[in-house]
Amino acid sequence: MKPEDDSMKIKEAEERTGLTRKAIRYYEENGLIHPTQKENGYKDYDSRAIQRLLIIKKLRLLDFSVTEVRLYLSGGAPSSILEEKIQCKQKELSRTRQSLRLLQKLKNGADLAHLDVEGPLLGDTLDRTQRILSGNLLFALANLCSFLVITGILIFQAAHSPAFTLPPPVLFLQCFLTVVLGLWKTRLKSKALERGVFLRMIMPAEAAMMFLLCAFTFAVAGQMVLSRIWLIHRALTQMEGSPSMTAVILLQGLCLLLYAALDLTMVVLPFTSAMRTQAEFTTGRQPTFRQPRLQDRTQR
Repeated sequence: MKPEDDSMKIKEAEERTGLTRKAIRYYEENGLIHPTQKENGYKDYDSRAIQRLLIIKKLRLLDFSVTEVRLYLSGGAPSSILEEKIQCKQKELSRTRQSLRLLQKLKNGADLAHLDVEGPLLGDTLDRTQRILSGNLLFALANLCSFLVITGILIFQAAHSPAFTLPPPVLFLQCFLTVVLGLWKTRLKSKALERGVFLRMIMPAEAAMMFLLCAFTFAVAGQMVLSRIWLIHRALTQMEGSPSMTAVILLQGLCLLLYAALDLTMVVLPFTSAMRTQAEFTTGRQPTFRQPRLQDRTQR
């Protein structure tokens, strides 16, 4: 059981703000409030913290996210934040009005089978989704062209020098970009899912890094495939039926298949985000992460 002094402090904060203890702790963990740390380790919610909690409560009731609340309280361009919220609410209002008109038509006897619902309610969503899919397809096509060019250069080089190898920095850069881009995309995907975004356009910086990663991967995997082909060909020409030579050929063939699969994956993967149907993104889906909801309550 917590000491009475600490219990009264958090209880008083709950009573004055109407927020739950969980919500107060959540805002504290996200750095929105900074209660005073006492010598005994307990926290004191002073009048400044209480006032800040009341402001946070009002902003949350206005549908501000925690990130938007933090930006607003920090004084970082509040007018732009408000303008964005106004535009968002105007879109919601327009959609609500469209829904009311359609419902009124149904009430007046309109046939739902012949009523255009998707156009008025999903027009903007469909247009935005189409732009995203088109942008992702453009990147996928550029990546395919990169694969064809790099593969052509490697084949030309292998024809003149079958035993050629790539400089070590190429492999190093490929590994480095793989780690950096993997961590970055994981973070972007996590943030997008928190906001309920399930489809997004590849941003310029992300596209540039992905393009470089794919290019280096094409070079490394392509060189490995061609060198394995050369080694298998040499082993077959020198093959005397020995078990060791057969094992070498099988091992090199396995490596060839693995690198070829890697090459093919890097070509096909960008197309997966460009060939999805619009219907996947026109239904309302909720974020995977939900923040605590405000609960107005009176402590006695």
